[in-house]
Amino acid sequence: MPMRRPLVFERERSALLTIIVEDAYEEACRCGVFLSANEQEARMMIVRRIIAAIEAGETDIDRLRAAALPKKMRH
Repeated sequence: MPMRRPLVFERERSALLTIIVEDAYEEACRCGVFLSANEQEARMMIVRRIIAAIEAGETDIDRLRAAALPKKMRH
């Protein structure tokens, strides 16, 4: 099994990731979209979506925000 190179974020990108995660979590809550009964787990689901988009080469902030949301919420 090939080893994946870990993503490393400098402080500014880590802060941006946190903002995107919190925005997506709050929007999902506002829209009544159930992610998980556990808030931490719900946020981790969002993080995984964002990381997958980054690993796929996405760098656009708006597209990363969209990728953070469940598919049924994306515009």
